[in-house]
Formats: sequence, C-alpha cells, structure tokens
Amino acid sequence: MNFGRVRRVVGHRLRDKTTWVVVVSFVVLLSLFRPQPEESFLPLDPQSAEPDGIKALPLFLRNLGVEVAIGPEVRGDVALVLRDNLTTGQADKIDSFVESGGTLVLADSDSTLAIARPLDNGQRGVRQLAPQCSSPFVAGVGVVSPNATRDYNVLRPGNDDVSCFPSRGGAYMVTSEKGRGTVVQLGSPDLFTNDHLARVDNSVFVANLLAGPRGSTVTILERDDEARIGGDKSLRDFIPGSVEQALWQLVLAGLVLMLWKGRRLGRPVEEAQPVAIPGSALTVAVGSLMQNSGQAEGAARILRKDLRRNIAHLLGMSPDESPEVIAQVTAARTGIDEQRLRAALIDQPVTNGGDLLQLAREVEDVHREVAHAR
Repeated sequence: MNFGRVRRVVGHRLRDKTTWVVVVSFVVLLSLFRPQPEESFLPLDPQSAEPDGIKALPLFLRNLGVEVAIGPEVRGDVALVLRDNLTTGQADKIDSFVESGGTLVLADSDSTLAIARPLDNGQRGVRQLAPQCSSPFVAGVGVVSPNATRDYNVLRPGNDDVSCFPSRGGAYMVTSEKGRGTVVQLGSPDLFTNDHLARVDNSVFVANLLAGPRGSTVTILERDDEARIGGDKSLRDFIPGSVEQALWQLVLAGLVLMLWKGRRLGRPVEEAQPVAIPGSALTVAVGSLMQNSGQAEGAARILRKDLRRNIAHLLGMSPDESPEVIAQVTAARTGIDEQRLRAALIDQPVTNGGDLLQLAREVEDVHREVAHAR
C-alpha cells in the first residue's frame, strides 16, 4: 500500500472540511453579531413610534371603536390628509368624495385641496389655543396645543367659513361646506403625532374630528404606491433588508473562502522543470532507432512525412496536399530552391545509413529555414 498517497488524500479531504467549517462558522458569527439596521421613518408615518410619527393615532381611534384604513383609496365617511404628496388622480377622487357627503380633515396648508391660505409664515410660542366657536368639532375641548416649539400656520377664513382657535387675526382651524360634505383645515398636523396626541385636550379634538359613530371608518390617506415607485425611490429601496444582508454575507463568505484557499503554508517549493524537446529532434531520434534496426527506408519515409506535415502547418496548408504542391508553394513563399525542397519532401529510395543521416540533416535544415522565412 502506498502510505504516502493515502496521507495526501486524507490530508486533502481534511483541509476541504476545515475550509467549509471556517466559512460556515464565519457566516453564523456574522449573523449573530451584525448590527441590526435601524428603521428609518419619515415624519407623520403611521408605522413610526418616533415623536413625529403617528403610530398612536390608529391605536387611539380603534380603541374608540373606529375602523382605520391606511392607503391611497378613501374608505368610510372621513378622510385624513396630513401631508399632501398625493397624485392628481387621488386629489380628484377626494374632491368627489367630499362633494358626495364625505368629511376631509386637511392638515397641509400647501395642499391643492386647501380652502384657506396662511396669513403669514407662522405663529411661534403660543402653547395653547382655545376654540371660541360653536362648531361640533370642538365639543368638550377646552384648549389644544398645536406645537410649542415649531411654527404652525394661522389661516385666513373665507366669508362663509367657520373659524375656530383664533390667533393674531386668523384661526388655527377653518371649516367650509363643499357640496354635501365638509372640509376641515388645520394650521399644522403636529397635534396628531405621538408626541402631541395626549397633550391637554388634543385627543378630545382629534376624536371629534375623526371618530364618528361606533363602527365607522377613517382613512389616513397615503400616496399611491405605483406613483411612489416613479418618484425618488430606487430599486434598492424595494429590496427587503434581510435579503440585502444575506447578499452581503455571501460576498464576505466568498472573500473568506478565497483568502483561506489562497493561503500559503511555508515557502514555495522549487521543482525541476521538464526539458522541452523539439518535435523534429524526436523525429530524428525515431529515425536513428530505425536506422540502427536496419530499416533505413522506413526511417526516411517517417522523416519526409513529418517534414511535409510541419511545413503544411507552418504555411497554413492541408497536410494531405501532395509533396509536389507543398514544394512549389513553399518555394514561392520562402524563396528556398524548389529542387531542394522536392528532394527533401518527395519519397525516394534510401539504401544505407549514410544517406539516411544526410537526409535527416537536410530535413532539419529545411524545417528551420521555412520556420524563419514564413
């Protein structure tokens, strides 16, 4: 038994197993200790629990027995628009919804759906506003707190509008009848956020605006997903985070595998390089053997056949061409005397070792000249 070969095979298999153990261990450790990506939400996002998110709003309304829908289509009798990034088609549908008897609560004064425009750039520092009106939307409301640290708009009401929460010649809330429905516009969306919903009477005011009879439905309108794809999002934004992490893990595991496979244990081993033997020298050696065995005629045929094949290969000719054609073409391309080529390429009788030796030298010389002259 060849114990050296057995040791090499066993060692190779053990190295393969060790490699995969290292790669799998690396991926597992990376999965365990990789930093968890932080979720990033925009302000007024229904999924955000940040102070400027509105995750508490749907929970609050559902506790009041109101069904809450979040999406691009209006459902129920009340629609809430906190930030107007809606498409033109959505805005047209909301107009029809209000005209047919729905209620729109709008908290974006720059919206195309707005019924009142701001008087100035905003009002800062007023912590609480009293309603001072008889609208049913302010029943039971003592004061509200829009935002004590950020500007909110003071709206200019129209002649037929109902204004509440007056401030500096304008109002924080303006209500207008439109068709059979109602539009309620607010100077800011901040009192709907997680940070402000529970302050003073904000929750009472929000319940009056959005919570109808038990079992009713409120829609928090968002931009149509199909339109959002054509906006400022890239394809990467639609790849789940877990898939992206898995792809990065595969890349890192591949790098570890390449480094592990490419490792060098010790200095390079010097090996003797094989000696290159020209094909013509091998042919001459075969001819010598045949000469020694008394087969000079056969050795001559082998030498000439090998020369014909080599010249045809060098000049791009078919090896099946006749010796006369090969000699003629070779003479035309290289300038070598055609009679000399014919003598070397065309089979002729060789009777003794001296003639065979001379032929072998001529074959080698012709081959070398053709190779250099082509």
